[in-house]
Amino acid sequence: MASERVTIKDIAFSIGVSTATVSNVINGKTKKIGAETVSLVEQKLEEMGYLPRQARILMGKNPAKLIGLIINDHEKYESHPLEDGYLAKLVNSLSLEAEKRNYLLIVKLTKNIDDVPFLASIWNMSAVLVQGFCEIDYQKLKRKMHKPLIIFDGFFPSNDRYINLEVNHFEGGVVAGNYLKKMGHEKVLCLSDNNICMDNLRYEGLLSVLPKSQIMIIPNLQKERSEFYKKGYKSILAYSAVFCVSDYYALDFIKNITSLGFNVPKDISVLGFDDIAVSSQLSPSLTTISQDCKLRAQITFDLVNEAEDNPLLTKNIVIPVSVVERESVIKK
Repeated sequence: MASERVTIKDIAFSIGVSTATVSNVINGKTKKIGAETVSLVEQKLEEMGYLPRQARILMGKNPAKLIGLIINDHEKYESHPLEDGYLAKLVNSLSLEAEKRNYLLIVKLTKNIDDVPFLASIWNMSAVLVQGFCEIDYQKLKRKMHKPLIIFDGFFPSNDRYINLEVNHFEGGVVAGNYLKKMGHEKVLCLSDNNICMDNLRYEGLLSVLPKSQIMIIPNLQKERSEFYKKGYKSILAYSAVFCVSDYYALDFIKNITSLGFNVPKDISVLGFDDIAVSSQLSPSLTTISQDCKLRAQITFDLVNEAEDNPLLTKNIVIPVSVVERESVIKK
């Protein structure tokens, strides 16, 4: 049966449930439906090639293929993930590249990875891009999905099971360390909300160049960070520079330390990571480690095409980094 002709009634009739049940499963309203029924409906939707009405409309107006970008709505974003400078930069780059290549990009925010395989299937996505989850989530997707899966910045002991596209985190720390050393800074504090995975690699890279460096774990919620800096600013100012694992945390640190009456870079130099748009627009403008999101987007769609031809494709690609010199770091 052609996918455009399959209706909710067809699905319901084939497995002996109500159309309301099928509709609720499609729309994720499954709290009052048994897990076995949900699984049966999802399986039948996939088998019969059902497409939601919205997808049929989109594909009718534009024959472009659909790509899903799934972003972890992590608590650190405080319900504003797409306002994060790096994620906004990534979405913008992917959107522009999708337009060039005649794809439609669908962005979904979620805290629950479990509904992604079903969405990918019934929307007939050509591939799914995921950002900000953990390996256990990627394992679930790998087992359940029948579409190419491309991971941004996955951190795995072994990368031979996934298509993973990451920035060179360790080298980013090395580049930061070399630049700060050139500017006369030997005692540097790394600010991060964790000491694992990618952020730890950035710190380890810094440490390989500046062995006197230390890491300070900061709260991931804004209000708690402000209190943290109020109480701990003296220990932070014992360092001549801070290396923040993201521009978001770097700009937030500048705001907080300035509100306490100190000056950046006179009292302390600050270096960030990501080179988001606002980094060059504030005063002082932020010295940062740049990752090329435009290049990342180009490689992403090359991988989508490659994965469509080779469903067993596994690959790990590393995006290079460079330092962008601005006003927030001065010679010591």
